[in-house]
Amino acid sequence: MQADYADYEHLQPIPRLYGYVGAAASFVAFLGLHQIVRRFAIPTALTENKIQWKWKNIFVSWIHSVIVGVWVLSSFYYYPEMTRDLIAFQNLYCYGVVALSTGYFCSDFVDIVINSQVYAMREVLLHHVA
Repeated sequence: MQADYADYEHLQPIPRLYGYVGAAASFVAFLGLHQIVRRFAIPTALTENKIQWKWKNIFVSWIHSVIVGVWVLSSFYYYPEMTRDLIAFQNLYCYGVVALSTGYFCSDFVDIVINSQVYAMREVLLHHVA
């Protein structure tokens, strides 16, 4: 199915600043979530630091995936015209999920580097960069 970009000419472009602010806010929020989970949500049975860090990382990743999954599904529900063209269609609601994920990927990247897990988590780093 060929996209007809004329269908979207009536849409106002979304300012890039919204994406930068959304990604920055998401970055800070997920860094904070990493700290909250590290302090309050790690099971006491996990005693080794590497295992605690990995559990925390997977838990925060799971929270991100639940938020994004619900957000994306609701995007298709509220904006069914997205199914015709995922590239040209844009609105602030859908733009937000990209900003949220960008901030999450950056915060997870920083968390991996800070906790010296670069070698052990190289596939995750590659996934975040690609």
